[in-house]
Amino acid sequence: MFATELDELRTWPTDRLRASRDEATREERRWQMRRIAIDRVLDERGATDTRDTVEWVAARDGVRTQTARTEVEVARALDSLPVIAAAAEAGELSMEQLGSLVQLATPETDAAWAARGRQAAPSDLERLVRRQRIVSPEEMAARREARELRWWRKGKMLRLTGAIPDIDGALVEAVLEHMVGAMRPRKGQPWDTRAHRGADALVALCRAAKNGAQADGNVGGTWRTPKRGWKPSVVIHMGSDAQPTVNGMPIAVETVQTLIDEGARVREVHNDDPLAPTHGDRIPAALREYLRARDPLCRVPGCTRKVGLDAHHLRPRSWGGRTDKHSVAMICPYHHRQAVPHGPWVLEGDPEQPDGLGWHRIDRPDHGGVAARAGPAA
Repeated sequence: MFATELDELRTWPTDRLRASRDEATREERRWQMRRIAIDRVLDERGATDTRDTVEWVAARDGVRTQTARTEVEVARALDSLPVIAAAAEAGELSMEQLGSLVQLATPETDAAWAARGRQAAPSDLERLVRRQRIVSPEEMAARREARELRWWRKGKMLRLTGAIPDIDGALVEAVLEHMVGAMRPRKGQPWDTRAHRGADALVALCRAAKNGAQADGNVGGTWRTPKRGWKPSVVIHMGSDAQPTVNGMPIAVETVQTLIDEGARVREVHNDDPLAPTHGDRIPAALREYLRARDPLCRVPGCTRKVGLDAHHLRPRSWGGRTDKHSVAMICPYHHRQAVPHGPWVLEGDPEQPDGLGWHRIDRPDHGGVAARAGPAA
């Protein structure tokens, strides 16, 4: 049956395929909204076999608990957000977008978020939720209580899994990133995989603890210990409701003073401060630090990479682009190579806005753009 349908579709022109796919997406979203509406009524009646509604939906649909929780929260919230609900029923919003929009919107801002949400990437909306959500000392304590590291033997391999909260997690991440990045191959040898280097870094740390000294080497490569210890960098957005963040992760306001006492670097960023360089166009340390906190993930819509991000000028400096927080975004190396001036893709918009950025080609006539040209790296 599927093969027969494929044979038919292969005879269709590309424009018809794209239009048909868009219609299928809208129809799928409409049916999803109908299911959510049914779940809402069942939830109100308590007709979920005496089970929690989230657990019932997860078991009934065969989906992850997090997926079920998002759908139940959306169902409960849309009663008071009629404009967003109408956009969803028209197939204009995905469930990933809705999951964040119902946390951002109020009855007063319903219409505004319905309009902005259509153009916003889910990752941008999730980022805004993280920035605006209040983090209490109780939540910080709950995060720490949830910490764990488990290990067990499976055959000849030691398996590990765990969860390390906020500040401690940022410390572990910073140390491992430093070690993995510094594990250069021996001359004439290829780079080992990131997963291999990560395993080697953990073994090196354990060897250092066993020997009672800092590790200075490892199997498969070498790395140098940092001259100074790691200190968390806290970014506080002044003049807004945003929370202080460490490595892009919101923390409680009360935690900031504790970190300051321990030597953390704290930077206050005001809404009207562009963080532009005072001379030249090199990205200043203050702006780079702010960008790392604002953009923990690649800002290309749909991309979730968070390792080795590059600071990218939306309009290349060789084309007259500015260097400030409205003109620079962190993107992954893969998309950086595709972006102008070297590639045919453009990241366009204002990275400070929640619905900020679009990603499109400019070298095709149907996109109304001009060809990319060579120039210094942006």
